[in-house]
Amino acid sequence: DQPDLLEHGVLPSLPGGPIDFTASMSPELSIVIPSYGQHQMTADCLRAIFAHRPTVSYEVVVVDDAYEDPFDPEALGLAGVKVLRHEHNKGFLRSCNSAVKTALGCRVLLLNNDTQVLAGAIDALWNTFDRFSDVGAVGAKLLYPNGALQEAGGIIW
Repeated sequence: DQPDLLEHGVLPSLPGGPIDFTASMSPELSIVIPSYGQHQMTADCLRAIFAHRPTVSYEVVVVDDAYEDPFDPEALGLAGVKVLRHEHNKGFLRSCNSAVKTALGCRVLLLNNDTQVLAGAIDALWNTFDRFSDVGAVGAKLLYPNGALQEAGGIIW
């Protein structure tokens, strides 16, 4: 049995109150979060990103995949979030593809809306490209809330 990460301070304490993602005009990184409903979960994901922001310039793009109740960042106390709303549901893969087409960053980070980013995680992914010249994509170590390993990347030959 693994201890719960939140109880032991591993999961981020989410900042409350209004948050402003002041997007760079020419971000190095585009953080893309596909979403279909679950607006509070998406807001918690955004708050975790804000708590552990990358050191490089970035933008945040939430893809609202035609959910009946549109994602409204301002109603959730979030500013500076770019929202791409589909008129018709496209599904996860096509949502990611449409957001990547609008991304301004030279690199894209795709996150599920239930992701809780930990301290230094985004910078560690970014720095992998600097450390290795033959890297085209990087996968993160994913943990369940109880600390158990869910996934730890892979290699494409």
